[in-house]
Amino acid sequence: MNKKSSSHDILNPKKKGKEGKQTMKEMDISDLNQYIQSNKKEANYQVNKELSSIKKRRLKYRKRSDDEIEALNRICIEKWKRAEREGKIKRTGKKELYYAFD
Repeated sequence: MNKKSSSHDILNPKKKGKEGKQTMKEMDISDLNQYIQSNKKEANYQVNKELSSIKKRRLKYRKRSDDEIEALNRICIEKWKRAEREGKIKRTGKKELYYAFD
């Protein structure tokens, strides 16, 4: 008996009851934990395989232009100055600041 069929039998037994209907097999919690541990690697592989096929988008990295860098710096400096004016920045130590951002 191979590994897949034996682990499959734990959760889906082909046991027939008195009336010929399929009944649920009783199992110990330790057996269930053992089954989960033995199949965790394969399950994680399948999940990652499915997710990787969904996320096909490639990330593109490009250097920012000088104008873009300057604009972003100005925006950042203006936000800092506004936070100072509104009292959102507080000195908590010699080299520490608290910035209450929204």
